[in-house]
Amino acid sequence: MPHHDRRATVMGLVAIVLWSSSVAFIRTLSEQMGPFSTVAFSYLVAGVVAVAVTALGPGGVGRLRHLPPKYLWGCGALFVVYTACFCLSGGLAADSPQ
Repeated sequence: MPHHDRRATVMGLVAIVLWSSSVAFIRTLSEQMGPFSTVAFSYLVAGVVAVAVTALGPGGVGRLRHLPPKYLWGCGALFVVYTACFCLSGGLAADSPQ
């Protein structure tokens, strides 16, 4: 198995672990900070990670210029709606089991 394939597999496994643990993390954070602060915090962290990955990855920030603006705005809007709904659903639950 080439090195590139292993790295992609490891990144996929890390993504699965992070996504599966995100509900517990969002719920815990919402109990401490409130649901709306949790949404804001998640956008801050996601933005910092996205900028770092884009800037440090191959092609850097310049590769975003090659994407159509409609695509970037559409994906951005879907990300905002998904994250807000996801965080608010965990934060507005009446108790932890719910």
